[in-house]
Amino acid sequence: MGRCLLLVLKTIKMRSEVAERILDATPTEVIQKVRGKGHNLMEFVNNKQAIALKELGYDVPAYAKFLKGKFQFNSLGSPTNYNDGSYGKNIISAPQFSQVFDWFLREHNLRSYRDQRVNVDNPNTWIYDYVIKQGNGIDIQPFFSGDFGSNKESESNCIDKLIEILNPKKK
Repeated sequence: MGRCLLLVLKTIKMRSEVAERILDATPTEVIQKVRGKGHNLMEFVNNKQAIALKELGYDVPAYAKFLKGKFQFNSLGSPTNYNDGSYGKNIISAPQFSQVFDWFLREHNLRSYRDQRVNVDNPNTWIYDYVIKQGNGIDIQPFFSGDFGSNKESESNCIDKLIEILNPKKK
């Protein structure tokens, strides 16, 4: 029993250390720091995105939160809406990318597609990008998303662009 508890405590400490290192990192830095460590932190928005989403009215229960800017997994055991104000102003929901994409479609009729294609300069690698359309399939605006080194980096940048579309004054 003692060895099991020690392993759990080490895992919690490792997750906390990884989360502290990624708080204000760029999507590329987050992916580089977390990749290969067995954590699923890459699936969550960063603190800056979480704040912007709350300002846009994002109110979907999440499995993680930012408490005074520090990432934490939800200790309540079930998804919780930290953005409803009942937990105080220093705590906000940290949703997963998939939750955010669903919310943008449901609440704002913005559909996003992440895609990958073979890198013509190096056929053994992939390039990732994204497209944003209105729910009816018409392009929201013509723009080139850019090429990204991973799907997670593309997803994070897509969320930044969706936030910018709804709140163009905050870039």
